[in-house]
Amino acid sequence: MSAQPQSSPQDTSGIRSVLSLAPVYRLAQSLIGADRFRRVIADEVLAVADGDRMLDLGCGTADILEHLPDIDYLGFDPSDRYVDAAAARFGHRGTFVTSLDSIPDDVLADRSIVTAIGVFHHMDDDTVHESLDLATRVLRPGGRFVSVDPTFTDDQHRVARALISRDRGRHVRTPAQMEALIGAHFASCEVSVRHDLLRTPYTHVIVQASAT
Repeated sequence: MSAQPQSSPQDTSGIRSVLSLAPVYRLAQSLIGADRFRRVIADEVLAVADGDRMLDLGCGTADILEHLPDIDYLGFDPSDRYVDAAAARFGHRGTFVTSLDSIPDDVLADRSIVTAIGVFHHMDDDTVHESLDLATRVLRPGGRFVSVDPTFTDDQHRVARALISRDRGRHVRTPAQMEALIGAHFASCEVSVRHDLLRTPYTHVIVQASAT
């Protein structure tokens, strides 16, 4: 199995640079209501059950695990700081790596769900396609892929647009662009938009896809 995709360069200049520190990142997430966001995504979108096998691409500090049942969790993130923080908190709940190259194919494969939460807006199109190629290879028949990202829509609050425009990720896409990217790899692709997942005005695009 080929090497995993690497995230494209993102804007980490100025004040954004401190968000690469895991404690600062988690505090910033808490202030904007990310815990509720993760709870809603876990309950209403991921809906995993005990024993499911999940690959979380760009897992960050893996806070989503606070809202998941007893699953086989493999979290990948290229940031040593984030992975170390995730392993310190959730080492008993999952495996956390900065590279998927060391994971045997038989361990990596047969995933019931692959997720990319808050990830693709940090990647250019080519890197997204690499991630989706990986997802389709490791998903079991009937498995699902889920992505969640900030997005631009005509009807979003001006504060949401301003915040998203200043995000560290420099590849924010419209719902239609997300559907085109992900739909190229899966037989079915369902796209929804939410404006209510954070304390602040914000807009997310959620894509749920499957090969069958």
